[in-house]
Amino acid sequence: MAESRQIPVAGNFRKRKENASEISFSDFSNPWTFYALFSRDDLTVATWLIEQGLLGRSRPCERADCDGDMRLARRSGRPLGYTLRCNRSRDHEVSIMKYSFFERSKLDVRDIMQLIKTYLEGLSLGMTSRYAGVSYTGTAVDWGSFIRELMKEYFHVRLSQKKMSGIVEIDESLFGRRVKFHRGDPNKGLKVWVFGMVERSTNSLILYPVKDRTADTLIPLIERHVEKGSTIYSDGFSAYFHLNDMGYRHFTVIHKYSFKKTYKNAETGDIEVVHTNRIEGAWKHAKDYFRKMSGTKASQWEGHMAEVSKYN
Repeated sequence: MAESRQIPVAGNFRKRKENASEISFSDFSNPWTFYALFSRDDLTVATWLIEQGLLGRSRPCERADCDGDMRLARRSGRPLGYTLRCNRSRDHEVSIMKYSFFERSKLDVRDIMQLIKTYLEGLSLGMTSRYAGVSYTGTAVDWGSFIRELMKEYFHVRLSQKKMSGIVEIDESLFGRRVKFHRGDPNKGLKVWVFGMVERSTNSLILYPVKDRTADTLIPLIERHVEKGSTIYSDGFSAYFHLNDMGYRHFTVIHKYSFKKTYKNAETGDIEVVHTNRIEGAWKHAKDYFRKMSGTKASQWEGHMAEVSKYN
């Protein structure tokens, strides 16, 4: 008898999840799971958004003279077919979208989630607007700005005091318009120095636009984010010369001569291979991101940098 062979399970369709209670944001990497969820009925979608903390299930009544509680109630013609209605008076009600991420939009919440998903996956605003079926010049651009504002808030809340440890690569790079073959005005356009740190163990990236590259500017940022005793890899820039005296294990690689350098501990014989490939790769990713754009306003720069940091 021929030996039966089990067909390996492969492909996103076979791996999709259909039970809404089992789906989390991380499952959206499988597009079939995303569409399985948001193709469901209004109650299922509303319940999932509530469980994820994106919509409220209840709240105290909005009326100052009422001590009732507003709870989810069926209401035709309202977003997702539901509203929040007071248990003391049917006349006291507000949209289920109030105080939420979706409050001021007239789009169906499913289209908003589609727009956000494709944007966070790195698609252009043009492709994002096409997938969501919305205007590029108005809706998609506005939502892109809105998402970047949230990324800025995420950075300030979660990353502004983050401490890195282990091996940390640091470097600075100039962003802005470049002039080749002496064509164009070298003083035209926005130019910004950016200081970056990458924690090797987690691949976490923190970027800061800086006014200059002096030790007075860069060292406080290192002390804020890198634990003492950590190992720091950098190029031979003079601003970093005293890191060993400050409680760090500092190793340098001079890119003029090599992109990798080997150190040997005279006492233990341990070998330390030093390179800054992670942070250099981050610069490439960041500059590719800006290269796809036809320019940006100075007021939007911080939001774009927060977005680049979030993707690494």
